[in-house]
Amino acid sequence: MSCVVVAAAVAGLALVAAAAALADATTGTWTGKLVIPQEPEIPSSAYPSTRLVVGAATVQSRFSGLTQAAHDPPAARATCAMTFRFARVADGWRLYRQGRPQLVGTSSGGMPEFSPCQTPSGGMLRIRPAAGKLKVEFTTFYRASEPYTASFRGYLHH
Repeated sequence: MSCVVVAAAVAGLALVAAAAALADATTGTWTGKLVIPQEPEIPSSAYPSTRLVVGAATVQSRFSGLTQAAHDPPAARATCAMTFRFARVADGWRLYRQGRPQLVGTSSGGMPEFSPCQTPSGGMLRIRPAAGKLKVEFTTFYRASEPYTASFRGYLHH
């Protein structure tokens, strides 16, 4: 019985160490674009710029791009922000639960087009280091019992 307890304690410590190492590799400010993988015909220039500030417990996000409002001029821009809260580590990914998106600054239209900010709640962000970049995936609806399907995906850089 004591061997089982020791093995469980060692496994638990290894998981904590792996989570800490993963957090160290992902913290900081990351920029780039997240694209919709199911829509390859949309040019990357149409997607908003993405900025993530990754900490151990939260991810602060900003998406800046053209608005989704049809009544806006074609060049009208908007910026939205969301805070994601750490949920857990799974399969080498750090998972964060989506907070409520908010428009930042002045905008006559809606959220930036082609951004995760168009999802009011229920989304999940997951991140992991990938060859000096940060691999980022966002899903609009998440259940741990189902496969993770990315609605947005991208590689961000420092």
